[in-house]
Amino acid sequence: MNTSAREQNRATTLATVALVMLVFTTASATTPESWIQRIEADWVLSEEVTSVGAASEPVTPQADAAGGCDGIKNGEWGFHTDNSKNPWWQVDLGESQAIRRVVIWNRTAAAERAARIQVLLSDDGKVFRQVYQHDGTVFHGFTDQKPLVVPLKQERARYVRLALPGTSYFHLDEVEVYGDATTKRNLALNRPADQISVSQWSLAHNARRSDVDWDACTRRTLAVCERLAGEVATVSEPRGALSAERRQLQTPSQQVRHSAETPLRTAGLDTCAMTLARLKQQLSALPAGKSAKELFFEARRLQRQLALRN
Repeated sequence: MNTSAREQNRATTLATVALVMLVFTTASATTPESWIQRIEADWVLSEEVTSVGAASEPVTPQADAAGGCDGIKNGEWGFHTDNSKNPWWQVDLGESQAIRRVVIWNRTAAAERAARIQVLLSDDGKVFRQVYQHDGTVFHGFTDQKPLVVPLKQERARYVRLALPGTSYFHLDEVEVYGDATTKRNLALNRPADQISVSQWSLAHNARRSDVDWDACTRRTLAVCERLAGEVATVSEPRGALSAERRQLQTPSQQVRHSAETPLRTAGLDTCAMTLARLKQQLSALPAGKSAKELFFEARRLQRQLALRN
């Protein structure tokens, strides 16, 4: 198996695993719209990470922590520490200033880890005072649009730290800090951040990412769809029952294998074949400079459909 095939198989496997995890962690808390948004956000994140390429240097705590205050809220982890004792994440507001509330957007998966989250403040980044600890109830954010809002009274600080008691992984989607109750300015947005450790899931969020080539991503995804459709067609119907579109999806070796009659297991594959042909035509006719991102989403949905039929 060549490198490209291995990468595509790995991507298909990861997508399936992610889908199963989402079923068990968010089924009761999501609407159909937010479910679709989460899946598409996962696809985009995967392509964005791939576009960075292999990191030449290890990810630092500061680089990963930057994802906790970058303004992106999608239900994933903005930062992810290792399994550490009393893990923490913090943001530097630049100077001591009034703080009226801290808004915490939890990661959708394993949200219960943050149920005892603490908020600590400091003027010098060395001595911290605890001003809040959550009561143990699980909170979310992206899926229900109900992040944890921690109101504070007459508090001033330069550093805002979030921490967990005990030994655990620590990961959140996003952290926002607000001063005056009437202002909408997030004091933490894109400010320097830090955390206790990094993990295998940490990313260099402050690294400059090259733009994702959605045209190339869509072409790769359609190639996977074509392979999956051919494999499904091989075992779907008895000899002579394939439509013209589905015959075109088969390689000569698959056509030979299809000579053995097998039960019909994939009603609707003709529709998949037509969708595949349409997407390939639309991608080829896409005007220069226009993003293929929406076609990529449709191609990934087709890939998922075919993978479940396979």
